Amino acid sequence: MQPRFAITVTFEIDAVRLEEFMPLMHANAKESVANEPGCLRFDVLQPESSGIVPVVFLYEVYMTRQAFDDHLASRHFLHFDTVTRDMIKSKSIQSYQVFENIKFQS
Repeated sequence: MQPRFAITVTFEIDAVRLEEFMPLMHANAKESVANEPGCLRFDVLQPESSGIVPVVFLYEVYMTRQAFDDHLASRHFLHFDTVTRDMIKSKSIQSYQVFENIKFQS
């Protein structure tokens, strides 16, 4: 079986734009999990302690690399990417192979 594909993204957000950014980030995550069959997990994390520059960390797991590429081409992601571009001070991305994965059901 082909290993799953995971990606982590660390955003540094402009402090004055964080309240505007977070609802857009949550909507993107929710839309991804609900409407992308290949998206197995999309976690949005923020540190418990606040720093000088707000940080948002994403952990996403997809069935395949192609499923992630489909995510990048989705209407909701392209909208998110466009409207948040000037809110983001920096972004760091890392991809991984996932050899064990559990999809949690709520």
